[in-house]
Amino acid sequence: MRGRLFRGAVVVLSLLAIPMLGCEAKRVQIQLDRFESSAIEGVFLHRQAPNGSFQRICEIRFGDRQTVVRKGEEVERIKYVQNCLGGQQGQPALMLETTVQHPADDPDAIVLDLWYLRFEDSGLYKASAFNAAGESVLSASSLQL
Repeated sequence: MRGRLFRGAVVVLSLLAIPMLGCEAKRVQIQLDRFESSAIEGVFLHRQAPNGSFQRICEIRFGDRQTVVRKGEEVERIKYVQNCLGGQQGQPALMLETTVQHPADDPDAIVLDLWYLRFEDSGLYKASAFNAAGESVLSASSLQL
């Protein structure tokens, strides 16, 4: 119990310190179809450049998944690392964790609410998923962050 409270306090303090780093925390909800069957390892975020093309700006790599009991219910959690501090891919950032949701109509898909630490100006973003075989095409939908 003490460990959980300590981790919670660290996460809260980290999120409170984010504005001092010159970035903005944005929540991004993403549905990953064929998550299990495609062995998806993470997603790339792409920001629209002034010329209209989308450029990869961030890697979000998924880590361990675990099932925990919260308020008497089993909840699946997944860890992830945002690897794009300051818009520079390859710079390490925080390890975060989120709840895994499974759409009732597609057991192979998952929905995640991810925190994205945006250091660059706001813009239009798209996502792509990746696994050991390569990278998917950009998402059809976009999001203003």
